[in-house]
Amino acid sequence: MRPTPGNNRRESEPAPAQRDADYVEELRELRRQIENTRRLFGMENDEDLLDAAIYQMKALQARQRYLLKRARGEAAAGNKTAAGDSAH
Repeated sequence: MRPTPGNNRRESEPAPAQRDADYVEELRELRRQIENTRRLFGMENDEDLLDAAIYQMKALQARQRYLLKRARGEAAAGNKTAAGDSAH
């Protein structure tokens, strides 16, 4: 897809609606993994496996924070762009 005067988005860049759907889907998957890790943590007795569950939980939560920040940042940037477009 070549950029046209009204379309300056690159071909590899997904549309904002698609990015939102991607974030939602990835956050749902992370939530599922977090719940599975919590269940695993509740069932384990071995100290090493408990440590592994804790580290896994921390990694999943870090990924979740990253995605939420990214989604919020893009939403804020989109709102600024939309506000700028409506001013013209």
